[in-house]
Amino acid sequence: MRGAIAKGIGTVLAAEGYDAQGTLTSILNTISQGVFFIGAAIMGWGFVQIGIAVFSDTKGGGAQIISAFQAIVAGAIIMVASAIFGGLPTQWVSM
Repeated sequence: MRGAIAKGIGTVLAAEGYDAQGTLTSILNTISQGVFFIGAAIMGWGFVQIGIAVFSDTKGGGAQIISAFQAIVAGAIIMVASAIFGGLPTQWVSM
């Protein structure tokens, strides 16, 4: 049912000259780039935290280093997720 509705809407929009697949691809790419940037920023913050923990004279640096590694791993996971999200197929829109 849902596929039939999407196919009907796609047919109407295609008849009017609307490029649904191009628009969806553009939106997905923009979101993917934004999410990738957020992941890179979190990862960068993790590296900054490691630098601060290593070069500071305060006690309890182990917890700060663990937190930094968690930020680095979280940033990497977010960056991979953005790559997967950006690669989603959009061919179904033009059917």
